Amino acid sequence: MALVESDSNPAVKVIDETSVHLDRNQSYANMVVEKNVRGVLRSEVDRSLNKDSIVIVDSLNNIKGYRYELWCLARVAGTRYCVVYCDFEEDYCRKWNEERRETQGPDYNDKIFDDLVRRFEKPMGFTFVGVMARFSEYKFIIQSCNKRQQHKKSVGNINTN
Repeated sequence: MALVESDSNPAVKVIDETSVHLDRNQSYANMVVEKNVRGVLRSEVDRSLNKDSIVIVDSLNNIKGYRYELWCLARVAGTRYCVVYCDFEEDYCRKWNEERRETQGPDYNDKIFDDLVRRFEKPMGFTFVGVMARFSEYKFIIQSCNKRQQHKKSVGNINTN
């Protein structure tokens, strides 16, 4: 809100694996390398956070503890933090990954994709549990058309009963 009210145009920085010269398949090939990648990304976030800029971490956010670490960095910097949760079916993501592979886009190999799907820790929705849960609450959700239609049908069924 403070950024909206100020006269300045905030600097926007996107931090992802490619911004720190890392390959997505090599970055998640094993746990030791993945831990180091998270450390590099976290350090870049820590260096970039301030009250006059917007930092977007466009990377895997599949581990609750990592979301907590990023939340702590934002708190120390005195900035706001939010999670954008992309809620897509696994089959849709797999198809999207294969299409990226066919077009020479950034994709995950099948073994890494399967491992990431298996280990994903879904963020919680809006909760009022307390401070400890805030780091994992998503404030925005992006869904496929199929999921939105399913939710509309579910809500419609609830309202008619």
